[in-house]
Amino acid sequence: MTLMVKIMLHVVRYYHIPSKAPIIKQLSAEFIARLTHPYLASLSFVDAKLTRRGLELIKSIQRKLNRAKLILSELHKSGKRKAAAYRAKTDAGMELFHNPLPEIIHKVIHLLNNLCSKKMIPNPQ
Repeated sequence: MTLMVKIMLHVVRYYHIPSKAPIIKQLSAEFIARLTHPYLASLSFVDAKLTRRGLELIKSIQRKLNRAKLILSELHKSGKRKAAAYRAKTDAGMELFHNPLPEIIHKVIHLLNNLCSKKMIPNPQ
């Protein structure tokens, strides 16, 4: 049974509208139009390519999260309290409120420059 048939049967059963009523045909036409409208508009090549890249990036992030057995979720206030309690109970990692990567990169570059100046490592080409 198609989705359209199921919806029409639901409307007929629960709202006691005759199946041959004009409102059923109107509802059917509106439903099909709303479902198919987003798929009828074609995207430009650039938009399609950007969309594909975005999808690939999202899937890549999901795979990496799954491999590392991490969970990514947006938390509300009550969820943040529960997450903090869970982290405290399980000794899990802390939640980061800023990205430490730029600081780490800066420190590594500084350390490498110091090692190069002291001739402990060869100069990069």
